[in-house]
Amino acid sequence: MKTKKIVSLLLAVMMLVSLLAACSSKTSTEAASASTTADASKSATSEQAAASASSASSSTTTEKKKLVYWAQWAENETQATVLKAGIEKFEKENPDYTVEVNWAGREVSKVLKTSLDSGIQIDIVEGSHDFIPSQIGPDYLADITQYVDGTDMEANMLPAMKLFAKSFAPDGTSWYYIPEQPFIGAIFYNKDIFTKAGITTLPTTWAEFLDCCQKIKDAGYDPMTIDDAYVSTLYGQYLGLMKGQDWVGDLMTDKTGDMWGDPAVLQMAKDWSDFAAKGYFSSTVGSNVFPAAQNGEFAVGTAAMYFNGSWVPNEVASITGDSFNWGVMYLPAPEGAQYDYTSIETGCQMFAVTKSCKDPAAAVKLLECFLSVDIQQQFADVAQCIPVVQGCTWPKNLADVEVVMNEATNTFLWEAMTKQDADIKPIVNDTFSQLIGGKISAEDFVSTLQSKIG
Repeated sequence: MKTKKIVSLLLAVMMLVSLLAACSSKTSTEAASASTTADASKSATSEQAAASASSASSSTTTEKKKLVYWAQWAENETQATVLKAGIEKFEKENPDYTVEVNWAGREVSKVLKTSLDSGIQIDIVEGSHDFIPSQIGPDYLADITQYVDGTDMEANMLPAMKLFAKSFAPDGTSWYYIPEQPFIGAIFYNKDIFTKAGITTLPTTWAEFLDCCQKIKDAGYDPMTIDDAYVSTLYGQYLGLMKGQDWVGDLMTDKTGDMWGDPAVLQMAKDWSDFAAKGYFSSTVGSNVFPAAQNGEFAVGTAAMYFNGSWVPNEVASITGDSFNWGVMYLPAPEGAQYDYTSIETGCQMFAVTKSCKDPAAAVKLLECFLSVDIQQQFADVAQCIPVVQGCTWPKNLADVEVVMNEATNTFLWEAMTKQDADIKPIVNDTFSQLIGGKISAEDFVSTLQSKIG
């Protein structure tokens, strides 16, 4: 009996211990679970706070600095394609910046000045060498010498173009303008037509030029053509060789009409009139409206020669394809020329940074990307443009341009004119078109200009 009580007591104790252990285990598990839940909640709250802070920080860092660039190209032009690659390069190297472009095209020259005057943000401007320095110039543009000196851009730039760009600065030595896409003006010709005509040596004198044209005519082609937009290159280059570009500039701004009585003008008129009378121009030359001659006569191969700029191969690439055999030659020297016939017309497009630009250092970095060797090589390959830096391979279609540039003994500005009057030039162009179209004589050309201008 006593033994049974002891056993019962032991069983009760064991049950109590088991029950207590179970309760203890349950309480510990629930506590751990509660602790885990609290920790998770705390972690989630911390992550949300961190995410919120990160979002706030991201919002701050995505406020990128903006550069505004007004281009002289339309967005569908090949030059724009390459410039976009340059912008992408800049934005990748400078992630805190973004570039906004106004693809204004050639019309930019008509609105740029008034837009700057109105206070519109424009950090980088672009245009031809005869527009940006003269129409915008130091009144609107910054001296960026401190940002350009010592850069790879400066070191790689073609020496001639470096000097050319600096020549437009007020002191002739500072960096106000960054050159791009240099060009030359010369006679572009179809080598295959020259071969068919039996021409093995390029003409250097006016007499040799006429002989060359006769051979081309005999072979069944028009020796030369020109569009209304470029007739000024013919009389300008001729008179430049005769008297120099400064004299031609004075002629084109002489409102008295007296300078048109100079013997050199009459000689020029007689030579081009005789050229036309011999049938060396296409029959439509007096009435061609650009690009009729360029696209409809020269590019398709009915005319052998066309005086224009080195952008021509790119402009007619869709017509000529890869089969056109490009040649470039100087305009042969007229009788009594004061300058070597190996004189070319040259120039370039230009970038500049405005005085209103708040971050000129960054603007110059963008220009460095545009003038980097890889982007300049794209200009050569894609847009058929002359690279402005050393270390690039020139396009096949511009191989002769490279030769002519390297061999040239003298350079003129475009049309061999240092300046021109906006009212006088249209009168001269129209009268010259009548001359080469056979409508007036050389003497009529002179007298007409004297009466209309004077």
